[in-house]
Amino acid sequence: MAYKRTNWKDRVVERPRTYNQVTNQDGTVTQTPAPGQVVEHGTPQNATNFNNLETGVQHTNIAQEFYYVISQAQIRDVETRLAVAEAQLAALAP
Repeated sequence: MAYKRTNWKDRVVERPRTYNQVTNQDGTVTQTPAPGQVVEHGTPQNATNFNNLETGVQHTNIAQEFYYVISQAQIRDVETRLAVAEAQLAALAP
């Protein structure tokens, strides 16, 4: 399954971190967001987008493990060739 990249966008509002405050009868305070006009809605933070992110991380981990296995096989091959060459050289020495 191919990784589908999410093009993340920030939510942009006229008045960020601004709230209306109402004091309740029991003495508590209720704050409701008052961001003003929404300039950019931003990317929804939902399961679909977060799963896309996790899929990308998983693909990266798989690629790294694949690279590690191949590099270890290549190192073993080089070590074997070196041992053979050293043995042949030792056999030629007087």
